Amino acid sequence: MLPNICTVGDDLVAIEFLLPFVQAYMGEDKYTANPEKIATAAQAAANARAIVEKNKDRSDSEKITAYKDKICELVTYNQEAIDDPSPPFGDPWQLVYER
Repeated sequence: MLPNICTVGDDLVAIEFLLPFVQAYMGEDKYTANPEKIATAAQAAANARAIVEKNKDRSDSEKITAYKDKICELVTYNQEAIDDPSPPFGDPWQLVYER
């Protein structure tokens, strides 16, 4: 990855780095995110905040147990990714998907 560097005379004005998305999150090209995946990630974050809020008055031990129970309830596994002997690299969530 080579950066795009913009100068005016001898002054550096801007540096732009283009970081490609992993295949599962790619939009129209490798430098564009899939908006549906962004929405899914935003919803997952909102769900996590709601779970924390719901359990805020519990003891630490009860919170951890409640978080664990909710995670187990919500998680499904991508069996195709598990069975793929050489899955695409770079998607840390390729085995776990939110229900």
